[in-house]
Amino acid sequence: MSQESVAASRRAVSGEESGAWGDEGGVANFVRLNDEARLRQISDLVARKLAGPEKATLDDADVAFHESEVSRLRRALEEAGAASSLAEEPTAKEALHDLRLRIRLRKV
Repeated sequence: MSQESVAASRRAVSGEESGAWGDEGGVANFVRLNDEARLRQISDLVARKLAGPEKATLDDADVAFHESEVSRLRRALEEAGAASSLAEEPTAKEALHDLRLRIRLRKV
């Protein structure tokens, strides 16, 4: 894992990175995100980040494990997407637009 990747991960784990998740202004909080997923490796990485030196790196065995986990989780996500009955693209754009217009016109 490159130093840049480790640094980016550390910033995200500590909440320094802004992202698309969370209720606190879009801050990515891996502890909260992992409440639902319950992935032990995330909890272990967070604990390691909080307890270790700022520029710590993973050894080769840890990197290999996390790379295999990313691959496994990506496959599971792709399989779930393929099995989903949801449309590829939103189908109610026009109805949503109409609803927004009606709501806005009521407020005027």
